[in-house]
Amino acid sequence: MKLSTIITQTILLTGIIASPIANPDDESSNPLLEKRAENRICTDALKHKQCHLNNYQNCVSYWTQPMSADCYVPGPPDPVCAQQRLQQVHAHCRFYCSKIKNRADCEKAVKDSGIAKNPQGYCKNIKFC
Repeated sequence: MKLSTIITQTILLTGIIASPIANPDDESSNPLLEKRAENRICTDALKHKQCHLNNYQNCVSYWTQPMSADCYVPGPPDPVCAQQRLQQVHAHCRFYCSKIKNRADCEKAVKDSGIAKNPQGYCKNIKFC
C-alpha cells in the first residue's frame, strides 16, 4: 500500500470536518503563521504554544486536520494535496517545537524545518527575547 493512500485513509477515518482556510502555499496568508509577527518568540524546545501539548507527535496530530481540510472539499479527497499538507504540518511542528530565543535560532529552525525558503525574510518581523 502506498504511503499517500495510508495517509489519505487515516485522515478520512479521523472524520475531517472542512473549514475554510487561507492558501497554505502562500507563506504570507497562512493563518497558522500570521500571528508569528505579532507574538514574541522566546521559547525552549517543545515550549511554544504552536507546539501542541509540548510534544512533536501531538503537534503533528493536532495540526493535520485544520491544515489539510481544504484537500477534501468539495468532492473526493486529493491525495497529492493531503501529502503536501502533511509535509507542511511537519515543517510547522519542527519549527515551533524548536528552541527559538534569537534571530540565529529562528533562522536555524527555518532551515532545519523547511517551513520557508528564506530564513532571513521569515524571521525578519519576529520579536525575540
